[in-house]
Amino acid sequence: MLPSSKLLGLLAAAAVVVLLLHSQQLPGWDGKEVLAGHQRAQAQPACRLQGVGGGGGAGTFAPPLDYRALFNSSKSLEVLARVETGCSWEHSGQTSDLRIPPVLHFVHLPDAEQLISTASAKGASFHLEWALSCMKMYPQYEHLYWDHSAARTLLERHYPSFLPIFDAFPFDMQRADSIRYFIMHRIGGVYFDADVLCYRPAEDLWAGADVVLQGTQDPEFLASAVLASVPGHPFWMHTVDVLKQRFEQFRAELGHILDLTGPFMLRSALKEFLFGSDGDELNARVAGGTYEGPAPAGANRSSVVRIHPQGSYFTPCAWADQDCHKKVAAMQRFGIVPPHMAGYHLYRGSWWGTAEGNPNSHDDKVGDAASEGT
Repeated sequence: MLPSSKLLGLLAAAAVVVLLLHSQQLPGWDGKEVLAGHQRAQAQPACRLQGVGGGGGAGTFAPPLDYRALFNSSKSLEVLARVETGCSWEHSGQTSDLRIPPVLHFVHLPDAEQLISTASAKGASFHLEWALSCMKMYPQYEHLYWDHSAARTLLERHYPSFLPIFDAFPFDMQRADSIRYFIMHRIGGVYFDADVLCYRPAEDLWAGADVVLQGTQDPEFLASAVLASVPGHPFWMHTVDVLKQRFEQFRAELGHILDLTGPFMLRSALKEFLFGSDGDELNARVAGGTYEGPAPAGANRSSVVRIHPQGSYFTPCAWADQDCHKKVAAMQRFGIVPPHMAGYHLYRGSWWGTAEGNPNSHDDKVGDAASEGT
């Protein structure tokens, strides 16, 4: 046992060391700041609205009796508010390297009343059961619906310079086209058109990628019916820049949809983004493949842009290939899902403004068979 005098000396020396450390803190380290940072991390909210909509993180999805409760844009604004605070998304699945947030987006303008009325009308070109098939495939995802009011709120808060263009569009379809690019940039996740049917979860087709798109064999066409992305990816702001250029180009003829806001514009934007050119020689490369692109916002790595070719992912058929659409419908009647497919974009083309939409996909048996296949 140490003599009391030596013990007192050691305690005094220890006290001096503590005082020195307290008064001359090591550079770049602050105990209070580390603790505060830990508390902030612990307090960081989840983006998902637990127990509200979608599966709320649960493993099953039970649609409400009233579709108005399902297609409610107030949820979208709640999630947007959480994203603005720096919330975090967490995947509950087993797929590794899944970068895309677990949230599904549906857009229909002007509002849910018009959506439900249109889908319920006799001879409707799309059915709400198709959207439900996708919700059922992703019960653990947040399911968000965007109407005109929610879309405009997103622009007012984060992209106000686009509002004059948004308001100048003569058609709601152009507003619906454009807002999906801003949703992908601000929140990320997966966007589905109303005429997309889901066969199975597609997470294995999204894994390891920052942006996932659907290629086609049309040299001027890139399907915009299914989009998947991490938030903040620069491709979407590049797409908006191209859209703005097209707006000026077509200012005297704003009735254009495919060229101004839709698949033709999107394909040009992707070619310019990946290859710096809109040359015809790049068409085959944009039809399918995996490419390295600029980094997403806040990332210290390059990004992966994946383009699934036609015949896989969500597009078994070209939009005008009526024989192919009928063949897929026949397969579904026998409970057969086309190989390499996670779903089926039926190309119903409700935006055409006619009862049958796309004349090459107007056979009601196609839609009925598709619904039965889920």
